[in-house]
Amino acid sequence: MKRPTIADLARTAGVSISTVDRVLNGRDPVRPDKAEKVLATARAIGFHAEQAIRQRLTEEKPARTFGFLLQRETGAFYRAVAAALKHAVEAAPMIRGRVRIEFLEELTPAVVADRMGALAKTVDAIGVVAADHPRIAQAIEQASVRGVPAIALISDLTAPARAGYVGLDNWKVGRTAGWAVAHMARAGGRVAILVGSHRYLCQDVAEMSFRSYMREHAPGFGVMEW
Repeated sequence: MKRPTIADLARTAGVSISTVDRVLNGRDPVRPDKAEKVLATARAIGFHAEQAIRQRLTEEKPARTFGFLLQRETGAFYRAVAAALKHAVEAAPMIRGRVRIEFLEELTPAVVADRMGALAKTVDAIGVVAADHPRIAQAIEQASVRGVPAIALISDLTAPARAGYVGLDNWKVGRTAGWAVAHMARAGGRVAILVGSHRYLCQDVAEMSFRSYMREHAPGFGVMEW
């Protein structure tokens, strides 16, 4: 069977021969998405220099280390989150990604802030699940000064220096829960809300929006106070 040529690779990948040549030899930069397409096609058609393409693309990617502070490892939820984060970082096509994941058994703001400070010395960015607290905000500010952005995961934070938030829209979560109660219950009555900690904005915002929905759309129900 005839061995695939550069022309075969270019035609199958839908790029020019010069693009394949640049990927192979690194003469000029190639858009990452095109380079990854050439690599995937080389693998698919059995192109003889696939390993060389892979090695070149790997060498050109910047190395980045991401640190994550998650909550207790005994919970299946956070073990699943950790596995998903590790896969996402290591599979990211634009970087050579590495992860450092720590599970915290003690969740006091002081402990979380101390771990953030230590982690910021060894990583390029931090993702953290934490309660909203001045100590956490201070740790995020200090990490930002070091050039290490901190992103709130699952529960947002009010820290002005936080780089972003990845999680659900908890205002919608609370109102969706209110809609479900109002439409699924056979009759009106008293409704109890169980909140783990109002320090976690995800829980605080969800409770507020649940109450808001019930006041507005479910007058036959009364939300209990504790």
